[in-house]
Amino acid sequence: MHLFKKISLSGIASLSFAASSLAVNKIFSVYFGAAGVGILGHFQNIVAIFLTIPNDGINRSVNKFITKEASQSTFNDYFSWVLAANAAIFIILIVFFALTPSSYAFVLPPALIQWPGVAILILGVLLHIITVTAVNLIISRGYVPAFTVFSVLNNAGVAMLAYYFHHKGIVYSIFAVGLGINVMLVPMLIYLYVKEKNMFVGFKYTLNMKAAQHVVEFILIALSGIVFGRLVDLYVRTFVITHFSLTEAGLLHGVVKISDGYSTVFSAALGALLISKFAGLANDNIGKEVLKVAGLVTMICAFGLAVLYLCPEYFLLTLYNQDFVAANDMLRIQLIGDFFKFPAWIVGFMMMAQLRTKAYLALQAFSALVYILLISILIYSGLDNIIVVPIANSLRFFIYFVAMFWINMKYFLK
Repeated sequence: MHLFKKISLSGIASLSFAASSLAVNKIFSVYFGAAGVGILGHFQNIVAIFLTIPNDGINRSVNKFITKEASQSTFNDYFSWVLAANAAIFIILIVFFALTPSSYAFVLPPALIQWPGVAILILGVLLHIITVTAVNLIISRGYVPAFTVFSVLNNAGVAMLAYYFHHKGIVYSIFAVGLGINVMLVPMLIYLYVKEKNMFVGFKYTLNMKAAQHVVEFILIALSGIVFGRLVDLYVRTFVITHFSLTEAGLLHGVVKISDGYSTVFSAALGALLISKFAGLANDNIGKEVLKVAGLVTMICAFGLAVLYLCPEYFLLTLYNQDFVAANDMLRIQLIGDFFKFPAWIVGFMMMAQLRTKAYLALQAFSALVYILLISILIYSGLDNIIVVPIANSLRFFIYFVAMFWINMKYFLK
């Protein structure tokens, strides 16, 4: 299937995810206020820490190696390690929750961090790991139209469940969001088995060490996403809650969630397609292709970001409630950072496809360090206002954008 058609179909899936995410935040803002949105954001941040390795690491190896052209032996080698790595992550998750039930979640309702709430959370994470694996197999094996249909139905289900349970309180609503993301899991597994029956019937567990090394490369990249991404976000959100207030943290999360609505799926859907595409290109040709894709994506994103930038109050009022209109300046500043983030991410997809792990990890560490330093500098220079967070974020991604293109300049000059 032509790349542009794949991107268009993935774009539909991205829009459905963004719509669902924003609908969920709208429900929480209306029924639980800005503080409720802040609690939801903190919960999602904690859960994302444990899903980053399956999402952005283990299953990235699926995108690269278990493609439509992969032989049965290649499928066996890599899928074996995908299963083993996902199982290991899940065991680590259980141990973590058993040993530290509340140290990471001081603002969450007690029912979320006590049994059986923790058991429900663990079940949701397990189902989501399986869901993500199925989704990436569907994409990597070339069934992008099916991926789009499943995504739209799945995202609609999450929003409907969140609304259905809102009258039972914030705890039930959060459980609905956590479990609802897997509503299409069974249909996806049936579809995948029907389409790839021969591969699954012929699957034999193997211990190919070269395949293991490749999967570990992607896991290391995902670990950088945890250390330099999710944990940094958790640190910043905790800082905002303690230094300012839970309500202001909710306003900030509302702004960030608008950005995440398109950013997360940009990474998940477009990233999967581009990693597969870039992996098949020689180094002499890859720079030209990356620039072409980055240029196209940047133009499309610039239009959407400009619409949001010109009418922030309208979108905040529509997507949340009157309280969130106070965050219009934060949203504008956040959008500036996103303009530089997306082309930088495309270059990052190229580095993942090339398995240039050390260089990629170094850039992630640099970006996280710059972010934290900028927040500290702005706070202690006298700008003691929550606006420092989106300002620091935008400056961070501008610097990250420059660093990404500068380090990879030799590919673009070719």
